[in-house]
Amino acid sequence: DKIEGRVSLPLDDARLPLPRGRYLNGTAAVKISMDNGVLIITVDSIRLKGEPLPESLMSQFKKENLAKDVYRDPKRAELLRRIESIVVKDGRLTIKPRAGA
Repeated sequence: DKIEGRVSLPLDDARLPLPRGRYLNGTAAVKISMDNGVLIITVDSIRLKGEPLPESLMSQFKKENLAKDVYRDPKRAELLRRIESIVVKDGRLTIKPRAGA
């Protein structure tokens, strides 16, 4: 399952053939999980003004873990270490804390 919502993603990635200093604003479906204690958020689809983003651009977004930098903040890292799992199923987000956390 996925979570859908509005997003604003920076376009400063040199791998993308898009103008720098701008943001992609639209609606996205993302997948969220924990893998060996690491938060993983990946884009499944993006729509701009109701139209899907071309696959040539989507392939770049699908490769990125949007949460890759979250562990740089010590407070966020400590909070995430307390989580055993994150699951999205049947439209519900379930966060299971680690035992003793």
